[in-house]
Amino acid sequence: MKKHTLQTQQGAALIVSLVILLLMTLIGIFAMRSSVMEEKMASNQRDRELAHQAAEIALRDGERFISSLNVRPNPTDSGTNSNVYTFNSPDLDPNINNAVPWWQERNAAWWADVDNTVTSILPDNTATAPRYVIEEIGLRSEDKLEGVAKAGVYDYRITARGTGGSNIARVLLQTTVVKEY
Repeated sequence: MKKHTLQTQQGAALIVSLVILLLMTLIGIFAMRSSVMEEKMASNQRDRELAHQAAEIALRDGERFISSLNVRPNPTDSGTNSNVYTFNSPDLDPNINNAVPWWQERNAAWWADVDNTVTSILPDNTATAPRYVIEEIGLRSEDKLEGVAKAGVYDYRITARGTGGSNIARVLLQTTVVKEY
């Protein structure tokens, strides 16, 4: 058996252990980064889901408003008096000739001025109350089932905007409602 003295050892074990320690540290750092990214993604998904729920509630409020009417509202360009806008209202879309729909051009400040605020119970932690805009598309030209004109049947488009826990997460939803007077 050969005796090893301190002078003949080269320190290979130290180098190997330091390399292994470095690899384990890098794996730990990447795992932490991945975990933080997953938490951010989950938070953003929750925020978007909250905004979607708020917009859905606003749509339902708009639908309830239309269904509660006994007489046809008098739509105006500004939506005053009846809370119903005329279709292609210049107040909604001042630049009607461009190809962008009005609801894509409007920012949070414009939506904050909309009077139709949701009165239903809202999800917790929404940044702002969801709002909706109702447009009267007009008298239905014909009944889709019977194929003949039907008096007193109007189409309405409801556009709703909801925000999540921050104003960054926002969802716009639209629906079309048919009302017979």
